[in-house]
Amino acid sequence: MKLNKTQVFYVLAALALTGLLGLLITKTRAVDFDAHNQIIGTLRELKQVDAEWNVEVLRAKTGLATNYDRVASPLPLVASLEAALRDQTGAFWEDRAASKERLVPLVAAYKQAMDRKIAAIETFKSQNAILRNSSRFLPIAATDLVEVTRAGAIPAEQKLHIEQALHHLLANTMTYLMAPDQPLRERVSEGTQTIERLTADVPQEVQERAETLVAHVGKVLQQQERGTQLLAELAALPTAKAIDELSDAHSQEHEKLLTNQQVYRQALIGYS
Repeated sequence: MKLNKTQVFYVLAALALTGLLGLLITKTRAVDFDAHNQIIGTLRELKQVDAEWNVEVLRAKTGLATNYDRVASPLPLVASLEAALRDQTGAFWEDRAASKERLVPLVAAYKQAMDRKIAAIETFKSQNAILRNSSRFLPIAATDLVEVTRAGAIPAEQKLHIEQALHHLLANTMTYLMAPDQPLRERVSEGTQTIERLTADVPQEVQERAETLVAHVGKVLQQQERGTQLLAELAALPTAKAIDELSDAHSQEHEKLLTNQQVYRQALIGYS
């Protein structure tokens, strides 16, 4: 049956009105609160892991941790949470282009900051291992130097001066390990110079022991400074800030979603 112009108009109008009704219904579909809460929960867990991780690094630096297992242990959990965050964010905002466009770069920025943190922690672990090895060897090196000095053909007064200088150097170095500061570092450097001066004209085996001791003290100073720099770099990395920005952005976009849903719901009621 052929439709006349009036009938065609009514058919097209009905289709348009039905299409608009369908659009309004789509815009007022229920928001998945569970999915959004999962995203916020993942972000909270990431921030907690990040904060606890910082504590473990400080424990390792101060010697309170006996090994580096707890420094490395968060890595699998961080990787798992990052993957979950990417998947959850992509799924929740898949059909909301404007929100996704805002959130995806923030996820990438967090990932970049965390990758830098992981690399810095790996460097810290290597550096701190060298520092601990040198600091543990210092008492052994000092004992060896005392023994060969006492047994060597060295004037008694010079032996006494070497042992006194060695005692002060060892005490200052160990104190510097626990509480580094510039004046103490200078005293340690002066102490190594004193040992070198006092052992300049002694038998070769005494000189060798003195050189070994001085080398390890120098390594302690070098690695302690490097450790302080690494901790400063770790503290400056914006991982916590990136997580906060993501949390704020998710909450703001979710609030916009709820507001728009309410507007469309009222429009649907009026239109219906």
